[in-house]
Amino acid sequence: MKIGIIGGTFDPVHMGHLLIAEQARDRMELDKVWFIPTGQPPHKQGHHITPAKHRLAMVQIATEENSAFEVLDWEIKREKLSYTIDTVNWAVNTYPTYQFSLIVGTDMVNNLPSWYQIDKLVQHVSIIAMHRPGFTAESLPEFIQEKVRWVDDAVEIFLSASQLRNNIIGGRSFRYAVPSGVCRYIEEHQLYEPTRLS
Repeated sequence: MKIGIIGGTFDPVHMGHLLIAEQARDRMELDKVWFIPTGQPPHKQGHHITPAKHRLAMVQIATEENSAFEVLDWEIKREKLSYTIDTVNWAVNTYPTYQFSLIVGTDMVNNLPSWYQIDKLVQHVSIIAMHRPGFTAESLPEFIQEKVRWVDDAVEIFLSASQLRNNIIGGRSFRYAVPSGVCRYIEEHQLYEPTRLS
C-alpha cells in the first residue's frame, strides 16, 4: 500500500491543500492520501489556533467526496507537540508493509533542512513535492535531494490560511478558496468572526 501523508494545522483547510494532495495521488500512483491535522504544532506555540475538533471537522468535510482521501486524528489525540518524525515513526511501526511519502508544497521544500530530525525522517519516507518552472532545490543537502520525488508541471494555488483568516475577520469573501461545505461550517460555528460568504 502506497500512502501519501499531508500534515498541517489546516486552520482552515483550503483548496491548495486538496489540489497538491490530489496531484500527488495521481502522479505518484498512491493508494491513499492521509490528511493528519496537527494537535499542537511546535512552530505555532503562543499563537491562537482554532480548537482541534473544528479543524478536524473541516478536513473531514473537505475530503469526504474523494474516496482516496482519509483523515486521521492521531496527532490530535496525542495532546503533545506534533513533530512529523513522531507521526512517521508511528505510521511505519503500525503499518510496516506500507510505503510512505510526505506531500509538501513547493515553498516548503527549501525549509526541509530545518525540520526536526530530518535526517531520521528521510530514512523512512520519501518527499513528494510540487515542482514549478524555474524552481531549483540545488541548495538542499544531498541526503534530502535524493529523497525528493517531483510532481512536474504541478498546478498550485498559493493560498495562505492566515491570509484567509484575516479576510474572514475583515468581512471579505473567501468563497472558492475553501470547499463550500467548509464555508458553511465556518459560518455555522462562527470560527473566524465576522464572516461573509458573498
